Amino acid sequence: MKTIYLTGFMGSGKSAAGWIAANLLNVPCFDLDAVIEKNAGKTIKELFEQEGEASFRLRESVLLQKMPKENCVVITGGGLPADQNNREYMMGVGHVVYLKTSFKEIMKRLTAPGEIDKRPVLKEKTAEEIELLYNKRKSFYEECSMVIATDGKTPQQVAEEMVKAFCLN
Repeated sequence: MKTIYLTGFMGSGKSAAGWIAANLLNVPCFDLDAVIEKNAGKTIKELFEQEGEASFRLRESVLLQKMPKENCVVITGGGLPADQNNREYMMGVGHVVYLKTSFKEIMKRLTAPGEIDKRPVLKEKTAEEIELLYNKRKSFYEECSMVIATDGKTPQQVAEEMVKAFCLN
């Protein structure tokens, strides 16, 4: 099986659904943000503050290409697909799944206690600014192998839908 790359905006459920899907498929799962934090010995927030977003995005792109190209699930950060080279790479070597979530649902999830703090790209942004970023990134996410709508679904349901689709192909 080719690697499955999960994309979508922050709060779309990539991490939750990704780990469940990997478990159902009995393959490893790699959360790029978690791997970057482990390798750097710093949180994503610290990396953004100390090195800037451009440095973080470079780390992300380099790590993406070091991931296995088969038999795993890779959870990408919300901004990774904004880079055309990253999109082309993922489509060239694996299956790209866009977890499509409405902006209303995204804001509901992101306003849960502690959620915004985990996402430095949203630091001090208004809801309008977050929506502009959401709309800017949508077209990047749509360059994918499969779209799964997540509104009203549990991470388990999203993962099962993804696994069922790939097991039938």
